[in-house]
Amino acid sequence: MKKTLLALAVTSVYFPSFSSIAADDKTQADDVMVVTANRFEQPVTSVLAPFNVVTRQDIDKVQAKTLTEVISLLPGVQVTQNGGRGQLASIMVRGTNSDQVLVLVDGIRMARAAKGAVDFNQIPLTQVERIEFTRGARAALYGSEAIGGVINIITLADVDTPSKTKLNVGIGSHNYQEASASGAYKVGENGLLQLAAGYEDDEGYNVKPQPGINDGDKHGFSSRNAMIAYHQRFSDTLKGFISTRWYKNQYQYDSSYVDFFTSEPVHQYMQSEPELFDYSVGLDLDLGRYQSKIIADYQHQTNYDYNKAATTLPVVASQDEKFTQRNLQWNNHFTVNEKLQLVGGVDWRKESWKDKLSTDAFSRNNTGVYGIGLVNVNDFSLESSMRLDDNQQYGSQFTYNVA
Repeated sequence: MKKTLLALAVTSVYFPSFSSIAADDKTQADDVMVVTANRFEQPVTSVLAPFNVVTRQDIDKVQAKTLTEVISLLPGVQVTQNGGRGQLASIMVRGTNSDQVLVLVDGIRMARAAKGAVDFNQIPLTQVERIEFTRGARAALYGSEAIGGVINIITLADVDTPSKTKLNVGIGSHNYQEASASGAYKVGENGLLQLAAGYEDDEGYNVKPQPGINDGDKHGFSSRNAMIAYHQRFSDTLKGFISTRWYKNQYQYDSSYVDFFTSEPVHQYMQSEPELFDYSVGLDLDLGRYQSKIIADYQHQTNYDYNKAATTLPVVASQDEKFTQRNLQWNNHFTVNEKLQLVGGVDWRKESWKDKLSTDAFSRNNTGVYGIGLVNVNDFSLESSMRLDDNQQYGSQFTYNVA
């Protein structure tokens, strides 16, 4: 444990933030293209909002094992974690709460956001190609939750990505084991097959020792994940993709307590088992001055918690819930001339949640329409954005921003 803490301390000294890495990294040059800030591809130097890009090379440089390790190195981000690998972590951007940071995967909201904060430990780093991070409110583009900032975790490669393979294996203390493989492979001249799979096990340690109550408990972590995607260029103007992601994790935590009435200790050695399935398909049209992209996505996530220390059978779950999210996005970008660009689109989302331990269920729709105008005259740039959301639960809300 002391060695682990020392390694993290050394990492924080030599890599205080990814902004310092970018200064000497050619991959972070002025012509780096990003998509998150204004929902269309543009050079990072033209983005008016505070912005950071973390490439796969950056991740490999710091030898990060988890997504929270990577995000903790971003400027303006604070990470708090309850124990070791796999334990719950909260991320605050510029002092905002964890549920006030919008988290996207390939531009799509995570289904977990339907209930509240995102558990970043559940996203396998093996599948991450790069991370785009916008600091500050972007609600006029993305709607709710984009108060502190937007983190877009990009897993999909580009159809023109060259063939490559990466393998990784490792062992460590607490019976730690890991193995992962990822790769992109050209299929003919216009196709690309993208594959990733990972395995990780950590026996862990007693995160919250309570003598006489949870002696011998170990709070570990186990993960299995896989991804497959296919990209196809149909013509010079049209390309598309289809992808699916899956992960299933297990981690232990302690909820032991002393009964108020009997003053007797109650041992609760809990295990949580989240599982996610994600399916998406998209088309990208590029006619030069006009670009259009449409993406459809379906996510299904279950969360199951139970007491491993229970002595009676059958074991009764303390949490058994299901999330589903259907998402449809249509984004458009039109270059009027060298001084004026217009962006606009429609987001539709349906979120559902069900508690299997009761009759509680929840469902809501949200439709958002947004528009952006960008003006560039000599050294002067003006960005104006507005968005109207019609939410089944909260009604209609209008937001705008000028920079």
